Amino acid sequence: MSMDYDKLNVTDSLALVGELEHTRRHLLRSAQYADEEDQVFYLVLAKQCQEARRKYMEKNFPVDTKLWCLVKCAATLRQLTYETATKDLEFLKEIDSIVDEIMEKATGKDLSECESCASDRKEK
Repeated sequence: MSMDYDKLNVTDSLALVGELEHTRRHLLRSAQYADEEDQVFYLVLAKQCQEARRKYMEKNFPVDTKLWCLVKCAATLRQLTYETATKDLEFLKEIDSIVDEIMEKATGKDLSECESCASDRKEK
């Protein structure tokens, strides 16, 4: 199975995977401090985020099993870095480079340029 890059914007899709994992992490954390009724609410939503992320990755990131977790971790790593290290531009650049290398290995596509921007520019 190969990816259709006309339909799939890899960088945005990677961000979505990261956001689903980010949301899941916050839901699990909230469940730890909630009363029993709210725990069920948070845990059910966390499971839904996990399942949605898995389905999305299976459809949009048809990678080898050995790279599956790397794609998920790379998405989360980039998302967390952009959330927490916004003032450290050198660190952001370093993490972007790491994530781009992982995704290039997983997808076979050079992601050193922003695919979102290139695609957006062409849609005038």
